[in-house]
Amino acid sequence: TWTKGSAGAVVWPITSYGDSVFIINVATAGSTLNLTATGTFPEGHIIDVKLSGGAGALQFNGNGVTGYERWVYDGNSWHNLL
Repeated sequence: TWTKGSAGAVVWPITSYGDSVFIINVATAGSTLNLTATGTFPEGHIIDVKLSGGAGALQFNGNGVTGYERWVYDGNSWHNLL
């Protein structure tokens, strides 16, 4: 569960060397957690993101996540597979 003390947006940087599966409950109403790919990623890198509940919003690279999504990097940009 991710909780922010007040409404607003927060950017959480993700690198290719860190976690690749995120199951997150955004607890604070009016808040947005934006998981943002930062740095260099290899072609074919996959990130799985799931919003597991809460009153806030979850994003991956600025794209709204409402359930489970799988993103893959093609060497140039991210594409939503699921």
